[in-house]
Amino acid sequence: MGKKLSCIVTDSMEHLRLTKYSRQKPEEWLTELTGQKPAEKEDVRVADLTGSGELVEKCAAQTSMEKPGVSYRYENASAQEARDRIMAELSQGKGPDFLFVSMEDMYVLEEKGLLMDIGELLPQELKEELLPGALELGTVDGRLYGLPAAIKAKTLVVSGETWSRDTWQLEDIIGLMEEGKLTGALRSPLVMSGDYLPPSLTVVNLTGDSLGDSFLIDWENRSSHFDDERFIRLLELTATDRSKVSSETEEWLDGGKSIMWGYFTSASDFLDFFAHMEKEGGRITGYPTEGSCGSYLVPDGGVLVVNVNTARKDTVTDFLEILLGRELQLKNGTMGMSVRRLSPEDYIVEKEDGRLLFMGNARYEVPVFRDGTTALDRAKVFLESCVAEPPAYARIISIISEELNAMYTEKKSPGITAETINRRVQLYLDEGN
Repeated sequence: MGKKLSCIVTDSMEHLRLTKYSRQKPEEWLTELTGQKPAEKEDVRVADLTGSGELVEKCAAQTSMEKPGVSYRYENASAQEARDRIMAELSQGKGPDFLFVSMEDMYVLEEKGLLMDIGELLPQELKEELLPGALELGTVDGRLYGLPAAIKAKTLVVSGETWSRDTWQLEDIIGLMEEGKLTGALRSPLVMSGDYLPPSLTVVNLTGDSLGDSFLIDWENRSSHFDDERFIRLLELTATDRSKVSSETEEWLDGGKSIMWGYFTSASDFLDFFAHMEKEGGRITGYPTEGSCGSYLVPDGGVLVVNVNTARKDTVTDFLEILLGRELQLKNGTMGMSVRRLSPEDYIVEKEDGRLLFMGNARYEVPVFRDGTTALDRAKVFLESCVAEPPAYARIISIISEELNAMYTEKKSPGITAETINRRVQLYLDEGN
């Protein structure tokens, strides 16, 4: 990208013309140069309650430049004092126009009726360019209240010879471990350099996202079932700590014995992932679920929501079009992956010798498979198949983690640990949570 400043004269009046080139396409702005004080711009407040809204901050600056007459003012409101002040403002019908918040905050604000339904303000053409799972993340009861600025993706993978179906449930995994077809630990080549996760993280990963639709909790009757024999068996099968032992094979799936934890924060993560999937016959099964898909999109940092009392809806559309537009999303860099549907051609550079390089970097060659597809073609299909991560039950996960750590450090039995978890979770449910 380049910028060129030039001054032109029209009818004896000076103007400043700013030309910005984006992907060899020019965009121009023309402003009058006078000795008079310019009219004050309308202030639009953009508050970041997470402290991780770097892309939102960039968007505020860019939208202010591209939309004359409006100043999008970004403020970091992640400190507790600032957060409390803004929450008080919102309850009084005031507050910032835009807020970058956690998923938990989004649900709370929506339940209080403080958020605007932005579904009608997002152009249909732009909606179709976004990942379906990204839209789903901010949807409550069919209405769109929030949008992530960037996303991450996560899934589980197993050998196709070990499991042949597209999804599985927690009891299926326990059964495969009992039969000796799977080890009792998750392996994480992408995050932990090929090492195994410690037992506590293995259990939390296998159970955390399935709390809403597994045998562990009967939500209709608000009853906990962590004392179920299947959960006790899971604790027994995953008790051996393999995290400090280096894998003896370079195969990610260990000849079909391992479950691989796939966690993606960049499009480049898919290069080795799909290369190993092709070589080892891997199958994306996702996390345990009773639904149709266990591969999830996760917001990177938070979601952008809009104050229900924001007066100018055109400022909402302008801001969202730039935040979710191709230019800013491709400049995302280290801040998670784009919420837009992946276009392999945006990342692939073909060299004279026929090699395909990721962003032209010789260190990252893009694998091409026998069917003619590339790793990024397959990444595109995968990302578009992902659904929104289920709502997090943070307190229940915290209870599980605390008792698992006590089990390993204090040498408690899996049975006693399961009973303690069950008692604490039931108390949590009885309190109306």
